[in-house]
Amino acid sequence: MTEHTFSADRPITKAEEDLLGRVNFSNNLANALSSWSGKDSLVVALHGRWGSGKSSIKNMTLEKLRSSPSAIDVVEFNPWEWAAQDKITSSFFTEISTTIGRKDRSGKTKALSLTLLKYSQYLTTGEVVFSSFLTGIPVFLAALASVGFLTSQWLSSLWLEDLSAWVLATLGVLVGLAKWGGVRLKKIGRSLLEISKLDQQGLKDIRKELANLLKSRKEPLIVVMDDIDRLTVSQLRMIFQLVKANADFPNVVFLLIFQRDIVEDKLTTKSQTGRDFLEKIIQVPFDIPVIEESRVHSFLFNQLDSMIAADKKALELFDNQYWGNIFQTTLRYYLRDLRSVNRYISTLSFHLSLMSGERANEVNPVDLMALECMRVFEPDVYKKISSSKSTLAKSSHQTNSDDREVILAIIDAAPEMNREYVKGFFQVVFPATKYAIENRGFKSSGSDSFKNLRVCSPHHFDKYFLLNTPDGRLSNSELTELIELTCNYDVFLERLRTLNSLGLIQQVLSQLELRSEDIPLDNGPIYVRAMIDMGDVVDSRRIGFTDFDSNTRIMRLVSWFLFRIPNKDKRAELLIESFRRSDGLSIVETLLVTDEQRLEKEESQEELLLPEEATKTLKTEFIDRLVAKSEEPEKILNSEHAVSWLYHWSEWGEHIQPKKWLETQAKCNVISVLKIFVSQSASYGMEDRVSRIRNVMRLDDLEYFLSIEWVSEIVDDLNQHNMEESELQILKLYSQALDARNRGVRP
Repeated sequence: MTEHTFSADRPITKAEEDLLGRVNFSNNLANALSSWSGKDSLVVALHGRWGSGKSSIKNMTLEKLRSSPSAIDVVEFNPWEWAAQDKITSSFFTEISTTIGRKDRSGKTKALSLTLLKYSQYLTTGEVVFSSFLTGIPVFLAALASVGFLTSQWLSSLWLEDLSAWVLATLGVLVGLAKWGGVRLKKIGRSLLEISKLDQQGLKDIRKELANLLKSRKEPLIVVMDDIDRLTVSQLRMIFQLVKANADFPNVVFLLIFQRDIVEDKLTTKSQTGRDFLEKIIQVPFDIPVIEESRVHSFLFNQLDSMIAADKKALELFDNQYWGNIFQTTLRYYLRDLRSVNRYISTLSFHLSLMSGERANEVNPVDLMALECMRVFEPDVYKKISSSKSTLAKSSHQTNSDDREVILAIIDAAPEMNREYVKGFFQVVFPATKYAIENRGFKSSGSDSFKNLRVCSPHHFDKYFLLNTPDGRLSNSELTELIELTCNYDVFLERLRTLNSLGLIQQVLSQLELRSEDIPLDNGPIYVRAMIDMGDVVDSRRIGFTDFDSNTRIMRLVSWFLFRIPNKDKRAELLIESFRRSDGLSIVETLLVTDEQRLEKEESQEELLLPEEATKTLKTEFIDRLVAKSEEPEKILNSEHAVSWLYHWSEWGEHIQPKKWLETQAKCNVISVLKIFVSQSASYGMEDRVSRIRNVMRLDDLEYFLSIEWVSEIVDDLNQHNMEESELQILKLYSQALDARNRGVRP
């Protein structure tokens, strides 16, 4: 059974669950709250919009506070839970008392807990009387209105009217009290009785006792209030008045969590803005740190990779280039925060499983991903799409003005700020719409859309709208730590290897480029050696939408570091010594080639990385190491750099030696030799936003070392019956390359 990645859209509760790098902010917030020891209370606000992660940051902050060895008292109070019961004020201090008393039963803590209860009972009476009075106002007004009506209509004599007014007013009040009910009077009576039992202490005495007990504490009492923005205007004012009225208590920190604009709007009156109101109460406002979009998209891609990889049938149909186009055009603008990603992934997983047939997929996975974005975030657009098959799923015929009107009406169903994204969606997923909008003819490629199960095919359109078939970056602190590790070769190299295994090395290297100047020059022998070693390990092919592969980034980092050494002889000495102590080849090879290119451009000697003698020494040692490596052929044949190494072996060493070596390997296993000449080719179409990647066999490179006729004879003698699929694929690429050459087509 397929496991679906449903999400309850709940905040995370532990730091280990954080995927967006907010742990440090939470820890720093916890440290700031716990270090308060002022004579008055500290009021801190944490602002953030819906879905920004306020509650998640709160939970991680509380986790940090509660794990403190100093046993900080933290009280969570959600006023929204008590608002409907008109018990906000009393419940506030009762919750604090109960929480403290439950955690610690020592003398001082018990005394503080009891004093808070007494204080709560005093405040409860005021709250009961006030709320009861407000409830009784309509009754009193009704009674007094009746008095006024009677006196004005039935009593004409002035003296009788005065006497009657007094009598009737008294009766009206009595009737009003009776209607008001004995229940509220009993509440007031019980509250007053509770106060009479408090050892005759007045409110002022209790506040003084409470202040002394709080002042004697070593750690602050931290009170956290969440969901404040859900309260009504009157409840909001009650909460802020409650905080303000108790702001003179020492060693108390209030952490208020809410969406700022909502609360400011509710508190705004004719005489005062909500912002001014808040500024008088809140001393330290914080905003939730903005989550980098790249982090969110990295999480999304990981989720999608896992989802697609788990479904081999979907994987066969998945087109990276097509996905890149629709993501860059539309999806990226809707999937900007973790909450949106979770909403999207939850239902996408379910619908992908529904559309996975027993032997083959019933829909194109990229089309389904694109439509799911519309279904979740633009439901009005999605609904119109589902009923517009005749316009959107076009066969080979001319589009017309009616089509244009329908398409524009669908786009207009989206909010104005999103219409460009929706328009981009249509132009990628439903190619005919672009030409319809521009009043141009369109002839679809019906066979391709049918074969690829595209939603724009009239044969597949309906399937997409039925329930069955008819998934970092390092923080600045972590990056600083990585730079500090450049003083220890083993630890630094191990950290780089770990980051590479986690798929993070490319992002980390791009971050490191921004701080390359921070790497101490004294750490050069360790840093350069480790980077040379990593050069042969990391990927040397461009991945995704990034500009440089990891190998190129390492070469740039080493080059930049060396150029920081003004003396050319000293930088050469550092590079040679690091190379001798390392096992790598590719980084030094690229540095030497780059210097050769500078010479070809007739650049000045000052612009060269190395002096001439050092260049000769490194080339000699490069060849010596490569010859030694050739004793174990798989170390060369299994490397992405094999062809480049062989070229420079031929150029910088004995020209014939690598050719003879490669000929020997071809006799033993020609497929392993052909494999190193397979490379990826990227191309762009006029409508593409990302490159189209395909594997090709580079015959020109192969022919530099071996005769094509000789290789073909060996290939023709192979028994292909017991070969693995990967080996057959290499032979297929070789055959295609030969066929293309015979037709005069260059790769």
